[in-house]
Amino acid sequence: MENNLPLEDAIPVLPGESKYDCPAVKGYLLNLFTFVGTVFSLSLLYPVVYYFSERWKLSVTYIDGKQLTFEGKLWHCYGIYLSGLILAALSATVITFLASLVGRYFPQFPSEWVSLGASAATTAVNAYFLTKRLLRWKKKHTHFADETHGESGLRHNLFRCALVSVLNTVLSVLTLGIVYPLTYRLKYGYYTNSSIIDGKKLIFKGKLSALYGRWALWILLTVATLGLYLPLIAHNLQSWATANTFIDEEEDTPSP
Repeated sequence: MENNLPLEDAIPVLPGESKYDCPAVKGYLLNLFTFVGTVFSLSLLYPVVYYFSERWKLSVTYIDGKQLTFEGKLWHCYGIYLSGLILAALSATVITFLASLVGRYFPQFPSEWVSLGASAATTAVNAYFLTKRLLRWKKKHTHFADETHGESGLRHNLFRCALVSVLNTVLSVLTLGIVYPLTYRLKYGYYTNSSIIDGKKLIFKGKLSALYGRWALWILLTVATLGLYLPLIAHNLQSWATANTFIDEEEDTPSP
């Protein structure tokens, strides 16, 4: 299968080494581009930004010395995104109608407040499932470069996945981000340990204590630079997480 990734420009990694081979400046600009492109297009270009951003990130990612490649199609990404928007619009219409019924038959409950609360909850649920559909799509089309492609994807329990996401969000909000390294470690570790690439199961070995030390330094740098360092935090997290992701040789999943 043809591989059009810039292998000749990549910095070689040692056998068994995991690495996110992206210079800090490029990582900074990439995260800035993703944010600006999404905001200024009112999210209309989000699938384009997401597709090219994730495709490039995977092309400079190595797991156990093996370079990754992404073979998903942009039109498929847009299809997932548009179907999510349509579902959100239909949900909002239904919620508005139900809120009007509540206001008519139960005047003690203001329909405006009922509609606002229900719409916020529906939006959050739709956004959650949209991000998870995009994540499953990305995992499904992620492979090792220059190898025979096998089964790739996520194998996880939907209820447990939702529980992890809700727990992470609640903890981050209630602690004003103080425990974010903990929630990031839990969430990334869960999804990594549920991932399969070409029949090979992944395993995450990152230590929370190591992440907390880095996190404290990054926050200090962000404050010292008046927020200019902030986009680099996402890049640093990606680099740390990738460096601690490996192939679980003991639990390889045979390809069909």
